[in-house]
Parts: sequence; C-alpha cells; structure tokens
Amino acid sequence: MPIEPMPPVVVGVDGSAESLTALDLAADEALARVTCLVVIHAFEPTPPSPAFSRKLTQVREMVSAAEDRARAEHPGLAVSSVVIPGDPAEVLLQQAGRASLAVLGYRGHDGRHEAETGRVAARVAVRAIQPVIVCRPFDRPHAGSDPRPVLVGVDGLVGCDAAVAFAFEEAALRGAPLRAVYVCGSGEQTARRVLTGALAVWSAKYPHVEVFRHVCRGGDPAAELIDASHGAQLAIVGRHDRYGLPRRMLGAVAGQLLDRAGCSVAIVGHR
Repeated sequence: MPIEPMPPVVVGVDGSAESLTALDLAADEALARVTCLVVIHAFEPTPPSPAFSRKLTQVREMVSAAEDRARAEHPGLAVSSVVIPGDPAEVLLQQAGRASLAVLGYRGHDGRHEAETGRVAARVAVRAIQPVIVCRPFDRPHAGSDPRPVLVGVDGLVGCDAAVAFAFEEAALRGAPLRAVYVCGSGEQTARRVLTGALAVWSAKYPHVEVFRHVCRGGDPAAELIDASHGAQLAIVGRHDRYGLPRRMLGAVAGQLLDRAGCSVAIVGHR
C-alpha cells in the first residue's frame, strides 16, 4: 500500500526580521519532517494602479528572496511560494488547512507589539486545525551544552492528548528532552497519576525521548508555564475552545503564553 506523503509546512512572511526567523524555523521543521516548505505572503487587495504594480513587484522579490534563503540554508529542501490577495489571517488559515504545520512570526511588518485582539498570529492560532508555531525570541541565554527542553502543559482535558503527541514528536525531531508540567489545585498523588497516564502512550511510542515530569500544586497554570518557558526551546499547549471563537477566547493559558513566553509557542487544537 503506497505511503501518503506528509503535507507541507507553511510559513507566513512579510519581509520583517521576525518573519525571517519564522522562515528559518519552518525550514528546519520541513527538513526534519521530510516534507516541503511553502512560503506564503498575503496582502489586502487594492484597485490596480502603478503604485499597486510596484508594490506587487516588491512583494514578489521579497518572497523570492525568502525562497532563496531557505534553499541556501537547507540544501535539498523543496521550497515553493504563493502570493495571494486577501486578508492575511484568512489566507494563512486556508493554506494551513492543507499543511502539517503552520509557522508564523510574533510581530508584524511594522514591528509593533501585537498584543491586541485580531493580530494575525492569534487569529490563525485560535482557528487552525493543524498545529501553529508562533515564533518568539529567547528571552534568556542558555547555559550549558545540553539542548533546551521542549515544554508541554498537561491538563487532562479534551485536546490535551493532541498537544502531548505533538510535544513528543517535536522533542524527537529536535533531539531534545521533554518537560511535562501539570498544575493542580490539590491532590498531588491524583495529579501524578493523571500526568503519568497522559504521557504513557507517547512515552512508549517515543522511548528515546527523555521525559521530566513536574507537578505544581496550587499555582497559576499560565504563570507556571511562562516561568518554565524561560529555559525551553518551545512551549506547547492544547486549545480547548470551539472553532471560530475570537482572540479573547483563545484560552487563559494559551493566550498568556502567546504574549509572554520566553520562547516560541505552539498551539495545538483538538484533532
């Protein structure tokens, strides 16, 4: 029976330094997953004019340069691109629906801190079917030669299993340990059983991934994960809201991580 090829990794670019960082990460992900990379730029359509034609030429040159960058730094990676008129978030959502993973920068082309409702990254993260990685810079230097761990928040709710599965996959692809954090209000023994149960299937599937389990009692889940993210290379949480809810409903933990984490953040919807 023929093996279905893995869908591509897609990345949104707009020419900013942040989107180039996202491009580099997306290329790493595509190469590790043995799939192709699709570079996407979306723009709000305007009536044809000389100014529009000049802008479109500049956009195509920018996207072509992004393709060249990915190929130069990742020999052997298949890279293509699309330039699509339309609302950037809607375009990226449509393209992400055909992908295995979407990667976006945290800031827009104008460099603003985009914490407000409606930013492209949050609008995609709240609705995407596939995992979305939002690139954030490391806020602290890493001491030591061991790789930073991949961090996953475990809560035992619907959608948690998808986040845990993605976390093990990422840790395996990156050759990194996995740090699983469960924040409970009380009953530490019960919490440890929940955490162990949530990890059991995936620990067996990925036996070479070193796993560190942490149960935090009585804390704020978002604060605990933000604190742990300062030493991680990627923080992963599940998304439990329903499809199509606005930015404010992304979830307290996911939303705060997106705004305050010390590393890149992956939001994983329930599959």
